[in-house]
Order: sequence, then structure tokens, then C-alpha cells
Amino acid sequence: MKSLARLALAALFVLLSQTSLLGRSAFFDPLLAAQEEEKEKLWKKDPYTENDPEKWKAAGYTDFGRFLWAGDHGTTQIEKTLGAVEIIWLETEHFQLGCSLNSYKIPPDKIQKKKILAELDRLREKLPTIPKKVRVLNPWLRAHLYAQRLEELWAEYTGLLGVSLSDFPDKPGRLVKGHYMGEGKYLGQKNKFTVMIVTKESTLGRYCERFANAYAHGGSKTHNFAESGSLFYGTCTELAEGYLSDDSRLHCNVIFGVTKNLLLGLKGYIHSLPLWFTEGLAHWYVDQIDERYHMFSKTKETFPNGKKLWKWRPRIKKLAKFGPEAYPSGNRLFEWSDLNTLAISHHMMFWSKVDYLLTNQKEAFGKFILGMNDRIFQPGVPANIEKVLKYQKQLFTEAFGVDYEQFEALWADWVLDEYPTK
Repeated sequence: MKSLARLALAALFVLLSQTSLLGRSAFFDPLLAAQEEEKEKLWKKDPYTENDPEKWKAAGYTDFGRFLWAGDHGTTQIEKTLGAVEIIWLETEHFQLGCSLNSYKIPPDKIQKKKILAELDRLREKLPTIPKKVRVLNPWLRAHLYAQRLEELWAEYTGLLGVSLSDFPDKPGRLVKGHYMGEGKYLGQKNKFTVMIVTKESTLGRYCERFANAYAHGGSKTHNFAESGSLFYGTCTELAEGYLSDDSRLHCNVIFGVTKNLLLGLKGYIHSLPLWFTEGLAHWYVDQIDERYHMFSKTKETFPNGKKLWKWRPRIKKLAKFGPEAYPSGNRLFEWSDLNTLAISHHMMFWSKVDYLLTNQKEAFGKFILGMNDRIFQPGVPANIEKVLKYQKQLFTEAFGVDYEQFEALWADWVLDEYPTK
């Protein structure tokens, strides 16, 4: 029963809310300070590159250890705020990562073990000093893995869109081939996307209280550093009574949150997007990692992953047999805008619609996402979801050649042919 409770808590990751946490203070002890400095030198040395700049560059990093974070505060400031937290700072081509994770013994679970070993094989191509046999992921190895996971997500996502850094402006205020593409080269953001993955919730809370307005106990956190043009996602392994202490669950959580940031940040985060494809694409990428660990911004169900309820394909096939009366469909589904009223049926349909599009109309779906992030509101005019949904209905037909109802029929036929019964 306790494990089911953890599953329930894990389903409710409310990303933006407020609370307050107390900071820490301590008196100055010269001997203790010297000991802490020596300790810092030990844990900050990467055993796989020995902090050699050339090896770091070869591994795909643009900076490490000390750099400006989120465009307006640096890693040194963050460390002073967090206190005695051993956090590894890595900067890749498209992300800045702060990672403070404990060592992790690779479990006997066949699915997870196979996934991690394959990831380590890919990582060795950049860091050949990683041993051939790894039983325990130490903190540095975990940081390297998450850096790789983020860049792999970037590659897959930008591949879907058919874009690269050159398709976005190198400075604010510039159009690209006559089109508005945001204010910077990182999908339209001026600065890189930032990600913080830590062990203790108090660590995440201290950072958010100091630099990201507030933090709600029990949740991961997204924040838009609007002035500096950077979207932040933070999470920790203590969430949901330690549910995310499992590396596959944590991996799924990180990818779920960062995917939504990549969608919302496209062309500069100019308005909110319909839930069906922001949630749906995030679910789709999680499904590629481990279908057992669906993540949710919100859902009304208590145990969404319990008792093999994570097997969505056969459940969706059963619904498709009954027709649109049995599930959210058409206008209802594509225009759903209330996050607080989402049920598991919505999440499954969001994911499955994206699954259909990525299988059958991938190029058109990429262009649709780009189109949905166009500037449809004039600067200074407040955005409203009604106009976004009206614009979506027109763009949907242009992109896919069918209206919502016609699409529903095509999708249902495909599900009945392709999804398994069990």
C-alpha cells in the first residue's frame, strides 16, 4: 500500500506554486573552512576527464565548474545560497546542468539495467576512461549521464522540428528570413535552458526561494527567467516520499519537465500552448524511456501507474472500439485547457494522438508545433487561450489536411490496427 501511495504522490507534480523555506547560517571556523575547501577539491575533480579542458571539450562540454547561470546569477552565488551541497556544474551546447545526486547501484531490473548499460556505451564514445564494467553510478557518472540525456532529448526534439541554432536569431530584435523566431539562438531563448537535479528537497527549495520567486513543498519546479531569457526546471529524488530515488523514474521526470520547457520556450515563450500536445509530447518522450513510469502535471486518479495501469496501448484500444462517446475526443480533447480537471483518460488520449502523428505525419507535426509558437498576439497585447485555440483549429486543418472529427476517425482506425490487445 505504501508503494501505491508513493505512485499517487508522484503523479501530482505541481510545477508553479508558492511556499517559504528558511535559509541556513553558520559561524566562521578557519579550521573547518580549510577542511571544507580540501573536501571540495576532492569531489569537484571529475575522475573521467581529470578536469582537463581539452577532454571536457572533446566530451561536448562548453564550460564546467563556474559559470553564469540563467543569465543573471552565477554558480558561485548559488553555492553560497545552498550551503554545503556537493553540486556538479556542467554546461553543454544547449543546457546548463546542476547535478547533486548520490551514488546509485544499477538494479537487477532488466529493463532499467539494459537502458543504463546502453547509455554508458554511448557515453564512453565521449569519455573513454569510463570502465567497461560499471555496477555503481557515482555522482560524476550520474551527472554525465544526465547531460547526455538532455542533449539526446534536444537532438530528437529539434530533429522533429527540423531546426538548428542557425534558424534562430543570434541577438534580440532580429528576424530570421523575415520571420520572428524569438530573441535568441536557443530555440528563441536568449540563454541556455537550465536544469537542476538534486537529492534533497530543501536544496531545491532554497534555490527557488532565493532565485525563482517561491517553491511549493512536494513538487518539482519550472520558472521563466524572462529578463535573461532562460527556462528552468528543477527536481529532486526526495519527491513523493523518495519515488524519484529510482533512476528510471527520475530520468522520466526530468525529460517530462524539460520537454514542456522546450515546447513553451520555442520562439521565446510568447503564449501558453494547448495541453493536448504539450502534455502529449512529454508523455511520448517518457514512454520511449520507460513506459512503466508515466509522469503527470496533474491527474485526478489516485494510482495512475499501479497494477499495470501504465500499459496504455491496450486500454486505448478498448476505448477506440467503443467510439468517441467513450473518451474525450474532437473539440473537447484538442481544446481542453484546464489542467486541474485532467483525468487519466485525457493523458492517454493526449499521448496517443501524438503517437499517431509521430508515426504517420512526423514532418507535418513538427511544422504544426512551429506554427503554434508563432507570434499570434501583438507585443503588449495580453494573450488569451480562446484566440490560441481558434488559431490552432485553423492551423490543424492546414497542417494535417483534416478537421478534428476526420482526424479522430483516422486515429481510431490506426489504433485498432496497431495497438496490442494485452
